[in-house]
Amino acid sequence: MKISHPTKIVKGIVQVPSSKSISNRALILQYLYGEDEVTISNASEAKDTELLIQCLDQLAYHRSVYENNSKSSYVIDAWNAGTAFRFLTALLATTPGNWILTGDARMQERPIKPLVDALNSLGAEITYLNNQGFPPLKIIGKKIEGGDVYMTTQQSSQFVNALLLVAPTFPNGLRIELEKNPVSESYIENTMGVLKRFGINCNKNENIIEVEFTERIKVSYTVEPDWSSIAFFCLVAALADEAEIIIENISPKSVQGDIIISQIAIQYGVQFSFIDNQLIIIKNKYTSATISKRKLSFDFRSTPDLTQPVASMSAGLGIETDFLGIAHLALKETDRLVALENELKKINVSFNHQNNIFTISPSGNLPQENSPISFQTYNDHRMAMSLAPLCLKLGKINIDEPEVVVKSFPSYWDELKKLGFILE
Repeated sequence: MKISHPTKIVKGIVQVPSSKSISNRALILQYLYGEDEVTISNASEAKDTELLIQCLDQLAYHRSVYENNSKSSYVIDAWNAGTAFRFLTALLATTPGNWILTGDARMQERPIKPLVDALNSLGAEITYLNNQGFPPLKIIGKKIEGGDVYMTTQQSSQFVNALLLVAPTFPNGLRIELEKNPVSESYIENTMGVLKRFGINCNKNENIIEVEFTERIKVSYTVEPDWSSIAFFCLVAALADEAEIIIENISPKSVQGDIIISQIAIQYGVQFSFIDNQLIIIKNKYTSATISKRKLSFDFRSTPDLTQPVASMSAGLGIETDFLGIAHLALKETDRLVALENELKKINVSFNHQNNIFTISPSGNLPQENSPISFQTYNDHRMAMSLAPLCLKLGKINIDEPEVVVKSFPSYWDELKKLGFILE
């Protein structure tokens, strides 16, 4: 796809998807407690959520068959949906039946051992079908009573989140002792926020999380808009000459840690206001004067999904930036550190890795507009959405495999058109 913007003045109203991370959490709880007890509105239409719904539908069907044929094993394929795979691992471990949980080739390279170890320590029966510590898994589902468990947290918060979501069904509840300084901690807080809104008692005291057994809940739940998607429009505003982007039905309060983008983007000359449930993202000659002239430093340990859009802000505006707490990005849909380095080098950005600090240093000399850059996306939705707005600084650019955005933001390209971007 060729993408450009003729004026570099960006104005319009856009729609962002509802949060897929919250949708996926709510869907697991709806499955556990039943659709008659839990109703969900404004659920995400992202591919990841669709995949989870398909898997849950398959699981419901196989459970009805299992009652008549308890010797059969049933395959659930989460494909490339990492969150769904982790959540399903915990769900299947607590669901009577013989299950095989698998995914695509990349999923079979992504670690699952910390979650499997934790579940097995609680009485689950999970084994590896191929490589130790990696999918696919063979799971003999059974009732789990709960208890105490220790979890390592240096690879993914989703291992903790998966356990938290099934913990309310444990008759003895669950007490998790976390390894200190977990990655993506805001997503653990996100999960606990959803549990509390569902009426489930849980609390966190330093590195200890406790969840109480909850036999029955009755709730109607509306999923809020996705702040990690809003981050891409903060990026658009930062790179534009002028911007006024309006996003409707947004509250300044959210359980999502990625709302911190509204504080980060200020240093790139972007301002925010909330008026009548509208978020207005602004950049003009006055806000442009607030763009940082000094080296910036951000710790994304708790909010890793913001790394790519912020990296593009720094690259496009020529701001040297240290990125801390992002080593675990190598384990995502692609190795996001390698992908960022490969693509941003094309616009004269240099990189340095030292003492777990990832530093990007733009040269300040962007390629000329008559030399279109072609960016690869590595089958990663966030790479595509983070690189596309760079056309505001580079002129016309090419985006390889633009369809990858369906994973989290299917209408992304249509929303850019509303802001005056030209897509060919």
